[in-house]
Amino acid sequence: CFTDFLIPAGALLQSRDEHLQTPLHLAACDGFEDIAELLIVGATAAAAGADDATTTSAAATIIVMLQDDEGRTPLHRASGDDKHGATAALLLSVSIMSGVGSVF
Repeated sequence: CFTDFLIPAGALLQSRDEHLQTPLHLAACDGFEDIAELLIVGATAAAAGADDATTTSAAATIIVMLQDDEGRTPLHRASGDDKHGATAALLLSVSIMSGVGSVF
């Protein structure tokens, strides 16, 4: 998978397109649960260099909570279609584990 190469090579996981969507927005929207998980783990691993649990938790929170130009988070994008329930569950679990209050 391309993410196996890009994430260790330092790909910008918070990069945005013209609609301010991140790679996680796109993975969530299309129901790519495996890629969504790799992006979240990649963001957390990138922050792990700080060797600080707060920093790694914050990295997962940031990537999950970034909003696009319509104010939608990756979780909003995933939950917009019933076939993406697994991706929505994954994003919600990361939000909860990261200590995010409200995800909606």
